[in-house]
Amino acid sequence: MKNYYDVELHRELSKILKNDFVVDDIYPYFDKMNKLFPVKFDRYHLEKLHNYEILRWDGIKYDDLSLFIHNVIKENRINEEEIVIYLGDNLTDYAYIFLLRDLNKIIHKLLSIPEQHYIINSNMSWCIFISLENDVEFARTM
Repeated sequence: MKNYYDVELHRELSKILKNDFVVDDIYPYFDKMNKLFPVKFDRYHLEKLHNYEILRWDGIKYDDLSLFIHNVIKENRINEEEIVIYLGDNLTDYAYIFLLRDLNKIIHKLLSIPEQHYIINSNMSWCIFISLENDVEFARTM
């Protein structure tokens, strides 16, 4: 790992999650997303998928963000023990794999990197997207 953001993120996740995460090649995940998610002008359009919801987050109140994520997980009957993959679209070069239940512990570290953020499950049946403009979107592919 030579990228500053990946080195720092790995260091922070190691402290918080006690090494209970995996680092993987990012490109196969984006390749699969490109097949499953509608794409137009290099942007995924989650609003064209099922159970679409959006939060216009202020980028400051993490309680609002956590509540939105908690609600979509609960409403969509997603298991918090499910394995999820974090993908950044610009400054990070790796995918980070961990349990959904740990997302709330590390979300502030992920969002400290100025890039678009994707949190998906392993079969890509759902996605949480957080834009640079702090829009938080959720949708299901199935």
